[in-house]
Amino acid sequence: SADMTFVGRGDDNSEEDDDDDTVAVQNWYIDQMYWDLCRDLAKYYDISEDAASLKLYTEGLKIYCAMDTKAQEMIEEEALKSNAEYDYDLQTAMTMVGYDGRVIATVGSSKEKEGNLDWDRASHSVLQPGSSIKAIIPYPMALDEGTYNYSSLTKDQPIEKYKLDYWGNWQAGPPNSYEGYNQYMTVPEALSWSSNACAVHTMELIGTGKAFDHATNDLGFKNLNEADKNNVGALSLGGMEGGVTVREMAAAMEYIGNGGLYFEPYTYYYVTDQNDTIILDNRNNNPIEAYTPETAYKMNRLLKYNVTTSTHTASHYAQISGWDIAGKTGTTDYDRDLWFVGASPYCTLACWMGYDQPDSVNFYGLSTIVWQKVMANYLKDKTYKEFTMPDTIIPATYCKGSGLLAASYCGDTATGYY
Repeated sequence: SADMTFVGRGDDNSEEDDDDDTVAVQNWYIDQMYWDLCRDLAKYYDISEDAASLKLYTEGLKIYCAMDTKAQEMIEEEALKSNAEYDYDLQTAMTMVGYDGRVIATVGSSKEKEGNLDWDRASHSVLQPGSSIKAIIPYPMALDEGTYNYSSLTKDQPIEKYKLDYWGNWQAGPPNSYEGYNQYMTVPEALSWSSNACAVHTMELIGTGKAFDHATNDLGFKNLNEADKNNVGALSLGGMEGGVTVREMAAAMEYIGNGGLYFEPYTYYYVTDQNDTIILDNRNNNPIEAYTPETAYKMNRLLKYNVTTSTHTASHYAQISGWDIAGKTGTTDYDRDLWFVGASPYCTLACWMGYDQPDSVNFYGLSTIVWQKVMANYLKDKTYKEFTMPDTIIPATYCKGSGLLAASYCGDTATGYY
């Protein structure tokens, strides 16, 4: 790629260079590609990442970058704007991923980038995803196992022994973000109200160990730890001891637009050595089947319902006129992290906002608003297309009260996918 500089590493004399040589600041994408290349070259040659970095600078490798330059400029511009318009210290990180794992664009801060290989909040910051994890782990797992169908009733009730308090006594929980509990809710309502109790009951039906293995083996989450394996709230509510990155969330969400597949995110197509031999290649990566195509489409429609009807979260801010949009908000305790993780028929996008010194973000729905601006901007010159429904799926009318297929006497109905 013409605008790739990879500067400031691997060259011991760089300090003594002529002072007039100002180092070009490369964008967030090129930084990210550098880290990916160090990791992949180290693995390929069985050397350290430092030695891999030296190879990048000295051995005449040719790297075919996967960046969409227009999308990259646009995402960086939106990140800078979000900072200027709301609060100077508020940080943001966003990653946009295609349905084959290609990282289209990524940004690691809302501040002007001043150096190279800076701290990147999209791939280095390990964060709590809050309720956005509900769209990736508990509900699709329950659908995949046949525990739920599209409109099953879920329990919006506290669990007696939810967690131990300071004195070692069991407390009921979890609390919802809204007052009290609704007793029972269908899956579409549980997602659109973002019920914590429903998500935890769902996780109890699946089993935390199974969910943990699925998250780490099939969905690319590399920062979860043993405590998250046994904590029912970790993978159902996003209150993790380990955590996730923005890039991991964008990649894990791919399944809803590509028939249930997970592709490892990549930033370059391929790399050749000085003899033009291909040494690294991402063009035909094999995916993992995270979910069935049926589960993927049901979740896609559930998350579309969430965006079009949600009155209990900021998800409705994600709507883009004329486009099919699906996604889920996430908020952590005291509003310290604001998320929206969603998808259009072209790609997924994860957007996080928060402070480097954790503090409450007092702008309701801001991450969803910024998400919408970025995605709308990206789609504006794209040819219209829709998510594809598998032949095995049948749309049918269900009764919103019971979740059962609607009989003639049910007045309040919606379309479900079965």
